[in-house]
Amino acid sequence: MSSDNASSYGAGRTALVTGGGSGMGRATALAFLEAGYDVVVADVNSEAAAATAALAESRTGAAHVVQVDVRDRQSVRAMVEGAVEALGSLDVAINFAGITGAGTMIVDTTEEHVRSIVDVNLLGVWHSMSEEIGAMLTAGAPGLVINAASAMALRAAPRSAAYAMAKAAVVHMSRSAALEYAPQGIRVVALCPGPVNTPMYQSNSEAVRQKIAAGVPLGRPAESDEIARAVLWLASPDASYMTGNTFSLDGGDAA
Repeated sequence: MSSDNASSYGAGRTALVTGGGSGMGRATALAFLEAGYDVVVADVNSEAAAATAALAESRTGAAHVVQVDVRDRQSVRAMVEGAVEALGSLDVAINFAGITGAGTMIVDTTEEHVRSIVDVNLLGVWHSMSEEIGAMLTAGAPGLVINAASAMALRAAPRSAAYAMAKAAVVHMSRSAALEYAPQGIRVVALCPGPVNTPMYQSNSEAVRQKIAAGVPLGRPAESDEIARAVLWLASPDASYMTGNTFSLDGGDAA
């Protein structure tokens, strides 16, 4: 999809991006704004979300900032209600809010660690998707929800059980939602990125980053813009028949 086509398609449309203050969420919010969407940029860090919005000043669409704690259903409900009030509708919702899952071997993993991962990466997506679909149903219009899972949802790795468990559950609940709401024209897709060059990725040591990159067939992590362009394509008419899919962007990692 060319940038011109993206711009004409996005004009008059709306999107909500959680985790929009950095990384893939920021890149996606900016890509949708460039394509003409009006976008609510939501993040637990309101300053980071505002920084994303500031980067969008020269872009076509309008950016709105909302602070949200996806662990809290009432906070998520207020986010979605605020998005609908600000935008007038909700055509696309993209749930990127998440935390890293580096942990310990299963026997040594604490309940507190598991709960911290599940509360954000699973229940946070559950809360967001539920409220977003509810708003789309109330409007009586078709929509799209994209839930960020991970390549870790599709394969195992040591010291990642809690993270992989939460992300695998995101895949399956996305499939269930896709089946439940297809009759209303609401599509749901699980996005499964491999390593992505985000601030979270950069927080690893150089040795760890090299090891991660060496494990990817393409030999490098994705850039956030590469993920954003794929997400924008999922929202385009070219992908209108896709729902219930697990959409992998992993450099061949799961091949």
